Amino acid sequence: MSSPPPAAAPLATRLAGGGTPLANRMLFLGLILTTLALFPPLAAHRPWHDSFTTYFIAIVLESVPYILIGSLVGGLIEVFLPATVLPRLVARLGILGIPVTALAAPAFPACECGVLAVARGLMRKGLPLPHTITYLLAGPILNPTVLFTTWLAFRDHGALYPVLRACGALVVAVAFGFALRRVDPRRILLPHILAGLPGATSTQDATLDLGGALRAGGRCGVRSAECGVPVVQAALATSARVPFSA
Repeated sequence: MSSPPPAAAPLATRLAGGGTPLANRMLFLGLILTTLALFPPLAAHRPWHDSFTTYFIAIVLESVPYILIGSLVGGLIEVFLPATVLPRLVARLGILGIPVTALAAPAFPACECGVLAVARGLMRKGLPLPHTITYLLAGPILNPTVLFTTWLAFRDHGALYPVLRACGALVVAVAFGFALRRVDPRRILLPHILAGLPGATSTQDATLDLGGALRAGGRCGVRSAECGVPVVQAALATSARVPFSA
């Protein structure tokens, strides 16, 4: 007889020490270094200060909205989607469930950060691991916004590059999905850790778990910062000279 799942950790406990000791120390060290880099006297009037502040603000501005949107969608799925819908649908589709999941990914558009919360919500509602990983890989690339920006970047070639990108994402996502059908989910997944709080805490819980995505760099924000779009660097550099931010 299997042992009962571990008790849910309170939100305050997760905030205080939800990660490993090494991860918590690295996060604390990163906060200290960021503070020293953004605020005087160590960072004032340094040549790299304006550039660092520009990219830092760009990453935050670009990443946080997508993470919050993904958390909101994941919370809505966990609260309002009946637990029997996805297992019944997967059983009805059979082997076609993985390709259908990849093709349905644009219905839940999200970036690489926000897609984690959506995938987590779908898995908690009974979506099998292979289907979840398929969505996790296909969702950020089959995002209509991503395909549109790909077309804008290579519009001289027509729709060739968006089509190639979408087809490549479908092939990779479906291949990984079918490969994971041979893997026991218990060898991959950790036990579910719920927020353990009453009421509307699904979004709050998902947002906490997505903090790792933001700490990892906020890839969608990094790309926009590197391209200089849509952040106006001159405006950010000006605001960085204000004592509040500089």
